[in-house]
Amino acid sequence: MRNDWNKTLKKSSDDTIFLTWEKMLPSVKYLERNKRLKILCAKEGKKILGIAPFKVTHRTFKGCFSYNTIEPLAYGNTDYSGIILTERKTECLGMFLEYLFNQKDWDAICLSDVPETSVLFSLFRKKFSQLPNFLIEQGLICPYLQIPESKDELVGGLNTKFRRDLRRLLRKLEREQGKVALREYSHLGSLEESMQVFFDIHQRRWNSKGEAGVFGTQMVRDIFLDTAMLFEKNNWLRLYFLTADNKPIATLLALEYNHKLYANISGIDPEYSVYSVGNLMILKVLELCVENKIREFDFMQGEESYKFRWTNNYRRNYNIRFVNNNPKSRLIQFGAEALPRIGMSVFLEKILSI
Repeated sequence: MRNDWNKTLKKSSDDTIFLTWEKMLPSVKYLERNKRLKILCAKEGKKILGIAPFKVTHRTFKGCFSYNTIEPLAYGNTDYSGIILTERKTECLGMFLEYLFNQKDWDAICLSDVPETSVLFSLFRKKFSQLPNFLIEQGLICPYLQIPESKDELVGGLNTKFRRDLRRLLRKLEREQGKVALREYSHLGSLEESMQVFFDIHQRRWNSKGEAGVFGTQMVRDIFLDTAMLFEKNNWLRLYFLTADNKPIATLLALEYNHKLYANISGIDPEYSVYSVGNLMILKVLELCVENKIREFDFMQGEESYKFRWTNNYRRNYNIRFVNNNPKSRLIQFGAEALPRIGMSVFLEKILSI
């Protein structure tokens, strides 16, 4: 179904790398035991009108209460989610919802991280807001930078002090640690070897703080490696390393798709944090974006202060939730409304968290 999937996505107004077959495949391969696939497809004859990539997750609360949640297939490994809709979008989404509401195998639908620019968010807000047990809530913000036409414009748009600090720190780094360069992973070796360097640099910082880090488990590393290899085959992967005297001291795993660059995840060697190597790497990557005529740099989810040294622009993700009408699901909703008033907010968070 790979070709049909991506061809359908190309016809969608929500054509993003986060809904590609390549993004979904590792989530299928590493599906955990408490999860099962629920991928819906709407067709007219042989033509695919829409694809809803979901999974059903079975959860148990303190060993005595279980419930099933429908959520995006790649949830947990992505900053953006959605549904692929091409033609007759309202009708197609309505068909998906009607099908789900006739099922008995779920208690809640939790569509997290839907971008405000998504047609899915627009349809839910305008066409489906009267559905029972329906809620749209604000999610995380996602800062982004429109890439200017020249490097002078790029640097000139920065705060004066920040701009001077970047130049001073770059000179200091080169003076004390050797020649500084931005390199793609091919300069370090194979993709697999470079991904191991990427993992190690990222983990180094978090481990220095006594935290596990994103790549603390082998399964997470395997998911990222498999995804990187799939993206690399389509020329979507951009794995960068900032080097000093040929030693990698910072890294960024980015994704290029439809003239946008997504800063997926980064890492810095804490021994070089005094030089602000994370910001120096961003500067080098943004300069490359200018050269390659990238239109937008997406910092992705999070309100980290460093992002707003580069831009004031951001979009917001939204979380869309439903509760089923069966008695158990209604009991969950009742508990969600009543239990906080008697001091059991933790229970509420467990029931409706995703």
